[in-house]
Amino acid sequence: VLATYAPWLSAIANSFQAGFWEESLFRAVPIAGAALIGERLGQRRLFIVLGFIVQAIVFGAGHAPYPNQPAYARPVELIVPSIGFGLLYLYFGLLPGIILHFTFDVVWFALPIFLAKAPGIWLQQVMVVMFTLVPLWVVVWRRMQVGRWTELPDSARNAAWTPPAAVTPVVEAAAAAREALGSKTRVTWLSIGALSFAGILAAVVLRASDNPYGKLQVSRASAEGIARTELQTRGVTFSSKWRVMAVPDDGSGGPHQFVYETAGESRWRDLLGVYLPRPRWRVRVATFEGDVADRAEEWRLYVDANGEVRSVQHVLPQARPGATLDENAARTLTLAGVKQRYGLDRTQLKEISARPAKEKARTDWRFTFTDLEVGRIVPSRLPSSTEGEPRIDVTIAGDEVASVNRYVHVPEEWERQQRAASTRNLIIQISTSIIFGGLLIAAAIGGMMAWSRGRYAARLFLLAAVMALAASAAGLANSWPALVANLPTTAPLQLQLIGILAVASIGLTLLAAMVGLAIGALPARLARFGRIGDRDAVPLGIATGLFGAGIGAAASAIRTPAWARYPNVDALGAIVPILDVALDPVMSLITGMAVVLTAVIAVDRLTRSWTRRRVAGILALAAIGFVAGGVPAGSHIGGWAIAGLLMSLGLVAVYVTLVRFDPTLVPLALGTMGAIRAAGLVAQRPFPGAAFGGVLAAVVVSALSWWWFRLLRRVV
Repeated sequence: VLATYAPWLSAIANSFQAGFWEESLFRAVPIAGAALIGERLGQRRLFIVLGFIVQAIVFGAGHAPYPNQPAYARPVELIVPSIGFGLLYLYFGLLPGIILHFTFDVVWFALPIFLAKAPGIWLQQVMVVMFTLVPLWVVVWRRMQVGRWTELPDSARNAAWTPPAAVTPVVEAAAAAREALGSKTRVTWLSIGALSFAGILAAVVLRASDNPYGKLQVSRASAEGIARTELQTRGVTFSSKWRVMAVPDDGSGGPHQFVYETAGESRWRDLLGVYLPRPRWRVRVATFEGDVADRAEEWRLYVDANGEVRSVQHVLPQARPGATLDENAARTLTLAGVKQRYGLDRTQLKEISARPAKEKARTDWRFTFTDLEVGRIVPSRLPSSTEGEPRIDVTIAGDEVASVNRYVHVPEEWERQQRAASTRNLIIQISTSIIFGGLLIAAAIGGMMAWSRGRYAARLFLLAAVMALAASAAGLANSWPALVANLPTTAPLQLQLIGILAVASIGLTLLAAMVGLAIGALPARLARFGRIGDRDAVPLGIATGLFGAGIGAAASAIRTPAWARYPNVDALGAIVPILDVALDPVMSLITGMAVVLTAVIAVDRLTRSWTRRRVAGILALAAIGFVAGGVPAGSHIGGWAIAGLLMSLGLVAVYVTLVRFDPTLVPLALGTMGAIRAAGLVAQRPFPGAAFGGVLAAVVVSALSWWWFRLLRRVV
């Protein structure tokens, strides 16, 4: 709290968000939900009691991860407060519980503020008190307005509430007459589709022919075998408790941008695969068994695309006993390690630093050298203060060479700029997620409302939800090796796996349900729109997808500089990489249908079938298209803005000239875009099996988009 810009705001904001969402989730949802279910089943009191018990248990268990011993201390401690909060909700509603919870949390969050003696801390203390008592200020203000104190009438209490009388549904006004799609527009869009296809082919061929990052032809099993062999040659023996876990790494990172933009593309290409990593395998050898302190020991290796071990790091527990070398002895051992790994002797190196680290039972050393053979990375366009250099770090643990690693040293000024850019990019990414997540949630809520009014296709809900859940669950199971490889060894493996499965099952089910709810409401909403004949709709939908893929490729080329065009090798970390590639576009297609069609329907209502408020409709579409462009690559905000503008113009053009006449073209368009992306793997072939996986993915997403296109047109 004290480390923030405004400590009072941290205490108030954290307390308010906790008090609001916890009371809404732990009290209102289970108790009110139980009352509604019990009312339907004729057992209202029984279900309220059950919901009351459930909320008390879940509220306590939700605080169990706090660092307390034993683990059940917090659930037991919070049983009584849970009962109190539940009774408060039952008798007085949600607001008093939120105020009480908020005030209770403020006391704990603000304790450091009232214990601190720093200059000016009194202002923070005053702000905490002022904002904590806001509910009281509201009461005082109302007392001043009324001029006297009043008693709360019984009619204002929860017990006096009765459902309002049913309201006769208002018949919606007839939709404005829709204009038909002209023949010239049909011809124009077919021509645009053909030109887009030609442009995409040229771009794919060009990118495939110029791929400085190369391909990762080593499989996961091979990388793990190479790592085992390397460690065995070092005298390391394995027992059954040790796990060898390989994860693909595309080699991305800040030094690529630094070298490319300061020293030029030619210098960047020279350092690729030497000091700048290409796609490779990151292999971790660790154990989840035995004593917690001993489990801190790990081996970390990098295996490149040629099957060569590029880096080996041995991480030892801090309490592991070892030798205590003086600086000269440690330097001699270090130089021998560099000679063995990279063939460089002392005359080819310049020592930068030698730093000791005293552990409990040994002394570790860290030496840093400049590689004089490679030379400095001289900037071609930036001030000399931004120079970088190729360096080698060597870590000595006791009398063992624990790691020898080479990298490009990035100046501190550059790192600060990149951290600022990363923070900005994170904000953009969060904002994008909020916008599209909000669209999906709004679509799901609209689906629930449509279901309650009897204007809903429950079969489509079931089909979409099951398809989304099956694709997500299959993808999760297939990516199991990569999930396990990234788990910490400090906690029991079984407990972590149970947590992953529990969180994933809830999250994937909720996501599938939201997608299904949104799609189930589409038939009734699409009935307002016109229809283009099947003979024209299919080629027009495909042409739209080709145009979208072309715009997306152009935007990506503008937004992503050459150094950031890393090949996608993530599928290699799956059990069956081809299956991972084939499943990847399925969830994107279903979620895209829910979000895009919801946005199209919303814009149609906003503009009354494109007869009113057209500017507002264009702005809404432009905003969605802009954020769909993704996040900037590194610090390149200008290219990102141009790419976003291009995506905005493309989406507005598609809607205004074509999709508003028949939104059922959207599945075909999204399927075509997914198929084009999958076909890109066929040309690039970044890893073994990528071509076959790309073909399979293109076939799957094309078939699904056709199926959904026919289904939506049939049920409307």
